[in-house]
Amino acid sequence: MALYEFLLALAFGGFLVALVLKLTKGPQRQEALHRIGSPSSSGTYATDVNCIICCENMSVILFEPCNHKGLCRECSKEYLKYSDRCPFCRRKIDDSIDMS
Repeated sequence: MALYEFLLALAFGGFLVALVLKLTKGPQRQEALHRIGSPSSSGTYATDVNCIICCENMSVILFEPCNHKGLCRECSKEYLKYSDRCPFCRRKIDDSIDMS
């Protein structure tokens, strides 16, 4: 992904969308974008189970103090290189806890 495309996604889609576009390719990208904010048939969000970035691993990282969870271990490490804000509410992350 070119820097220009990343900056456009960041400006118009938010940091999480830009990060998903940067870290994923092909069908995984479409799946990840669909999962952001898309409730499942049970009424819960897909982030309750799978990582919102890779869509393969379980979401096990809990961000504090907001208590949002939705990233796997590997993706959270990459995400935290780029931002210190929760990808859901944009609150500053004080700590990330592995819930596995």
